[in-house]
Amino acid sequence: MISPETGETLTRGVRPFNVAYKGESMVVDLPGYYPASEGEGVHVG
Repeated sequence: MISPETGETLTRGVRPFNVAYKGESMVVDLPGYYPASEGEGVHVG
C-alpha cells in the first residue's frame, strides 16, 4: 500500500498504541499499514 500523504510504501504490521480514558490508560496492539520508519500509519476496517 502507498501512503496517501507521503507516497512512501506501507506494509502490514502491528504497533503499540496508548489508550487513555477517565484517568486510566493501557497499551493495545494497533494493526495497520506502517512505513519502515517511525511515521504514521493507515488504519482500515
